[in-house]
Amino acid sequence: MWADLPKTERDYLLRGVVSAAAIVLGVALFWSSPLSPSHLDRTAARAAAGDVNGAVKDYLSQSNSIASRQSRGEALWRAAVLTHVAKSEPRTAVDMLERLIERFPEHSRVVDAH
Repeated sequence: MWADLPKTERDYLLRGVVSAAAIVLGVALFWSSPLSPSHLDRTAARAAAGDVNGAVKDYLSQSNSIASRQSRGEALWRAAVLTHVAKSEPRTAVDMLERLIERFPEHSRVVDAH
C-alpha cells in the first residue's frame, strides 16, 4: 500500500506524522517541566504518598528552577512547611523561610514566614 502511493503523498503523510509526533513530544516535555501548572501538585502528591524526603528535595529543586517567581516561592514555602511538620527539623525550616523572605520578598507567604 505504501509503495502504491505517489511520492508527494508519501512525503505529505510523513511530514504530518513527524509534525504530530513533535507536538505530542513538546506537550509532554512542557507538562513535565517546572513551567507546568501541575508541577507543584505532582510534588504534593508525592508527599501525600509518604515520600516526604523526595518531596522536599523536589520542592527545593523547583525553587531554583526556571519557573515563575510565584511558583518558586511557593515551592520554597512548601519545602519549609514539610521540613518542619513532617521531618521535625525546625532549624532547617527556619533557614528555608529566611531564604523565602530574602529571595521572594513579594510572595504572599512572606507574612506567614515572618
